[in-house]
Amino acid sequence: MVYKIVLTGGSCSLKATIIQKISQKFTDNSYRVIIVPSAYNILINTGISDTTSFDFQKSVIDLQRNLERIAYDSITDEEETIILCDSGILDSKAYVSEKEFYDLLNYFNLDQLDVSVSYDMIVHFRNIAVDNEESHSFDESLEETSEETKELNQKVLESWAGHSKLRIINNMGALEDKIDNVYDDIYKLVTNSHNTRDKVKRL
Repeated sequence: MVYKIVLTGGSCSLKATIIQKISQKFTDNSYRVIIVPSAYNILINTGISDTTSFDFQKSVIDLQRNLERIAYDSITDEEETIILCDSGILDSKAYVSEKEFYDLLNYFNLDQLDVSVSYDMIVHFRNIAVDNEESHSFDESLEETSEETKELNQKVLESWAGHSKLRIINNMGALEDKIDNVYDDIYKLVTNSHNTRDKVKRL
């Protein structure tokens, strides 16, 4: 059985740390875990800065699809596998206009509902700027104010609205508590699921 899970949210969420910790916990429990990196972050780290352009988000979706496909192709039938995606395809909706987003879907011949249900669970991390504005430390490299960060975080959350297994993790409290909460949610999914798919849906 294969489970594909998106972990998403704005900056300052410690998402990368949490993904690594969750991966280790499931690996210790005999699951194979594949981490799919964020296509957005990969492209940003090349020095590209125009993140809201149609062409940039087209590149993000294209790369994200390929990264997920590579993860999928590495799985054998015998393996109980969890794919942890650091962001997902629908995150791009937060960066462009609604018309541009649907133009992107049409470009790739994708349907928004099909994309959404191709993931078994969405874990959204609320940004520190959302939960506690005073605790938000401005990171000049991200070129976001506290208000912009809150707005982006909300847009990302709204991109996944309607998913039947959307989990929202606030940024207050201890890191270990957040890790435990995410682990518990995913563990319930993989142990109680009656999902009959042998493979995750390929996009």
